[in-house]
Amino acid sequence: MTQRRRTLPPVSPKTPSELRPLISAMTEIIETGEGVRGNPLDKKITLRELLDSGIGRLKNGTRAGMPGSLASGVEPPAPNLATPPAPEGFSAEGSFYGMINLTWDNPVDLYANHAHTNVYRSETDNFANAQVVGRDPGMLYSDVVRDDAIDPQDPEAIKGYYYWITFTSTAGVEGPPNSGSGTYAEPLADMEYVLDLVSGRIGESELAQAFKDRIQGIQETVSEQGDLYTLTLNQNGYISGFGAYNDGTTADFAVVADRFWIARPNSSQKRMPFIVEDGVVYMDTAMIRDASIQEGKLGPITIGKIFDNAGRPITTVAGLLRADAIDVDSLRIGFGQVTGDLSSTARGNNGRPAWRLDRDGEFELNSTGAGGRMEQRGDRISVYDENGRLRVRIGRL
Repeated sequence: MTQRRRTLPPVSPKTPSELRPLISAMTEIIETGEGVRGNPLDKKITLRELLDSGIGRLKNGTRAGMPGSLASGVEPPAPNLATPPAPEGFSAEGSFYGMINLTWDNPVDLYANHAHTNVYRSETDNFANAQVVGRDPGMLYSDVVRDDAIDPQDPEAIKGYYYWITFTSTAGVEGPPNSGSGTYAEPLADMEYVLDLVSGRIGESELAQAFKDRIQGIQETVSEQGDLYTLTLNQNGYISGFGAYNDGTTADFAVVADRFWIARPNSSQKRMPFIVEDGVVYMDTAMIRDASIQEGKLGPITIGKIFDNAGRPITTVAGLLRADAIDVDSLRIGFGQVTGDLSSTARGNNGRPAWRLDRDGEFELNSTGAGGRMEQRGDRISVYDENGRLRVRIGRL
């Protein structure tokens, strides 16, 4: 290490008295910065000392003093080249608007240096033919399939796909797929399309044709082509009624009316449990095992009985939504309080969370790479290098 002068010569007795306070202050400032006076923590560090200590180094092709010439002298640790594990808990569910929603278990629970999840899709159950259609760092991906999802060979069928996912680490290493076999899913058909399709097919059926131009009364037809029974009411050409048809493979029952309702016999209830009026279905109470609703409006609703695919409740005993059941790209809290600690699922190189904010207002940041960490405790902010040595402290010593 090159030796250099760190102290100033004594002030000459011939120095004018009015300059002595200025020279004394300058001497104190310079010698404090050189570390020969006062607290050693107040010493200034030179570029040469950084280079000689190994903390810093000059980038190739640069010289000291050039902007951006100084780089860290500590070599980053070797990247973790371990192969990520196979994903777990993968599922694919069809949705409306041509979407298929894919979910999987939290990859951070399986390995530490997760970067993103790759989503593969194929028209056949063969991973070798699958192509990457998206990537996501979280646990949810919505795949919007092509506009030609309707199967041209079957207008009622929706074209589905096989899916796989793999994990990629921060070192760029990709792991194996979740399974050798693909997970099949197809989007749900648009309800308006389905209603038009089914209504058109019904309009051409034998039973629908039987109501056209019918005279009033009961008619019955029994033939090899099918059995038909209708009761029609014809008021000046305005036909209503009901009928049944069975051709041996399909059985139809139809009601032609502006309003259709069901009531219990001898019931004093004024409210009908089931009503169809002006094309709208009204139900007082319903129990549905499996339902698909494309759009809707909900009033007060109890969420205490909502479960995930594994049968685990996503709400607390008090009916509140569990935090670990929320997976969103963006979350905004307009007003409220956080009663617990907040921390990231990603881990720093010291094994602690990459960031953490506790309920007492203290926080810490831990580098996931070769850097160190910063923490705030009380009235003190401390910065440590990757070896855990204190480098900067603001506040009390």
